[in-house]
Amino acid sequence: MHRIADHVSGRPLTVLATWGTLIDSRPYLRNLARDIAALPQLQACTWVQLGIPTTALHPRHPLYVNGPTPFEPFNVAGYSASA
Repeated sequence: MHRIADHVSGRPLTVLATWGTLIDSRPYLRNLARDIAALPQLQACTWVQLGIPTTALHPRHPLYVNGPTPFEPFNVAGYSASA
């Protein structure tokens, strides 16, 4: 998390959320994703996902996206709050 925070360092970057349904199979991943999203250094970032979320409302992993898929806004705060 320190490396992510140092890299972003408050810059208004675009973050691509792509963890897919794997987040459900490993209990620690959901907390880790929530902690990363809450880093103060990422608050100016814009979060996007590839197309629409999975049926479980997770951002899709790139391996499971067909062809050219546009970026869509991803509400990381809402996602983290519902988890």
